[in-house]
Amino acid sequence: MHYDPERCIGCRLCITVCPANAMEWIPELRKIRHYVSRCMFCALCVDVCPGKKFPGEEKAVKALSMSDEFLIADYDKYSDNLIEEPPEAKEKGI
Repeated sequence: MHYDPERCIGCRLCITVCPANAMEWIPELRKIRHYVSRCMFCALCVDVCPGKKFPGEEKAVKALSMSDEFLIADYDKYSDNLIEEPPEAKEKGI
């Protein structure tokens, strides 16, 4: 799973449809935090994500997408490496 915070519009549809409760809302940033270790990789969040259209683009690109990367390769299931979030969340300690 890949999360692009710049494409996220803060609609929270992904949180609503996630059966594994792998998404958390960050109200200060109006973005989400994705816990990869909880994720079932069902891609329901990818299906509902409307995405964002930047100037010069023909259509919106989704903030969530399935990835070929193996992100869950970690010895600790609670590792910070298994949390995807906007860089501002880490900087501000949110």
